[in-house]
Amino acid sequence: MNLFRSLLMQSKFKIFIFL
Repeated sequence: MNLFRSLLMQSKFKIFIFL
């Protein structure tokens, strides 16, 4: 479940940058 967490964090980061 570490990969899922990494992906989620990356997604959040990308959204943050996008905003």
